[in-house]
Amino acid sequence: MERHYSVKTLALMMDMRPSTIYDKIHKGELKAVKLGKSIRVSESAVNEWLKSGIQYNDKLDVDDLLNKNNIDIDALLDKK
Repeated sequence: MERHYSVKTLALMMDMRPSTIYDKIHKGELKAVKLGKSIRVSESAVNEWLKSGIQYNDKLDVDDLLNKNNIDIDALLDKK
């Protein structure tokens, strides 16, 4: 099953502010779904967004980002 990230988790992964992530979603640059009161972004949507903005490295994906920033996504997801 595909992972889905909250805006807060994605902002931590990307080293961005949550407001920047919300802005990207609002502009249609990043696909997201609303589940109840929360907004979630699928791993495939993150990968698509990364590839659309990084022309020089089409192999960059979420796992590369997590490894680069030494983020343990399972630990992040378990904190909720």
